[in-house]
Amino acid sequence: MNRFTPKERSEIVTLYIENSRSVVLTQRAYRRKYRNKQAPSDNTIRRLFSNFVEHGTVEDRPHVVHKRPIRSNELIEMVRKSVAQDPNVSYRHRAQHFNVSGTTLRRILKDVQDGAPCSEMMAAIVRPGIFRHVMCRNNLYPRSGVLRYPVPDELVYWSEDYGEYCPPFYTAPHINGQVWADAPLPSETFKPQWNQLDGNVNRVSYHGAYHIKDGLPRNPIGRTGISGRGLLGRWGPNHAADPIVTRWKRNDSGGMVSDSKTGKNILQMVAIQRQDNKLWAIPGGMVDPGENVSVTLKREFTEEALNFTDKGLMVEEFFKSGGVQVYSGYVDDFRNTDNAWIETMALHFHDQDGTKVGQLNLTAGDDAMNVRWTDVDGSLKLHANHADMVKEVAIRLNAHW
Repeated sequence: MNRFTPKERSEIVTLYIENSRSVVLTQRAYRRKYRNKQAPSDNTIRRLFSNFVEHGTVEDRPHVVHKRPIRSNELIEMVRKSVAQDPNVSYRHRAQHFNVSGTTLRRILKDVQDGAPCSEMMAAIVRPGIFRHVMCRNNLYPRSGVLRYPVPDELVYWSEDYGEYCPPFYTAPHINGQVWADAPLPSETFKPQWNQLDGNVNRVSYHGAYHIKDGLPRNPIGRTGISGRGLLGRWGPNHAADPIVTRWKRNDSGGMVSDSKTGKNILQMVAIQRQDNKLWAIPGGMVDPGENVSVTLKREFTEEALNFTDKGLMVEEFFKSGGVQVYSGYVDDFRNTDNAWIETMALHFHDQDGTKVGQLNLTAGDDAMNVRWTDVDGSLKLHANHADMVKEVAIRLNAHW
């Protein structure tokens, strides 16, 4: 495989994706482009693609067997204190400090998060310098033919030197000129006020002040392999709101159903199936400029999960009672770029006796393919990091997970 240059290896992966992961079509396309070179073998194509997906690189990674260090309680406590004192230290530097591998450090951090109070746990899951996005790395950008530049795990954070990092610039053509979107940058007339309320547009991140480099905001979590705005309307944070609406699962006689293994009552949530990636998700949406988050929550829930107005007053009263905030921050969304990303505020609304929204027949709106009451447990697979938010709800209600 050494006979292929780094550029040719990247080209092989790109051709493989563009040709629907067909080895034969990839080899034909490669021969057309490089007429004087032998096409890569089946194994080479699959190995390059596997390396790209799993490790963010098209280079072969040597197989090294490491002896797994013991994760003692003392070491876990030392890591916990280190994270609390300085959460922005990178994985690499923290692992070197404690003389452990990156894999061991991730296992220790998981132990720390599993034993932490709910509010601290959720903050640690998506925090700059601690969390590394997954959905918006090492893949083809949605609804485009643009392949993200490879970003391996150890080079996600901006604090890590990545001299050869050269992400493609992409903003979807239909974005420019939309009333809900920013103008292109750089611009002589459009001068966004970063890290503050810019007219009616909220450019403040839940994670604090983000950096501006070469006139563009920089994703606070790290590199994504693509610059520009992609499919997002705003430079910097694009604010969303997610209503987590739940009820208890009940049998035909109205009694609450519990899980046979944990003995805890089973929670159900309203989930919609997204049109874009077909994944199930919380029925949320983007906050309009100047709009209160509570208005967004009610509007998105009604549009995506109800699609009717005859129960509007009851729904109004249900949301007016106020929800419990379970999360505010970065969303690991597949549309994120180096210069534009989604942040959300998730509020929990619970119908304890199931007599309000819990009794409604759900109907998918225009923005959703399907909608349903979904049982909540640890195997739940949802869009982005929605499952983390729902897990927080289950913990708060002492429900089965």
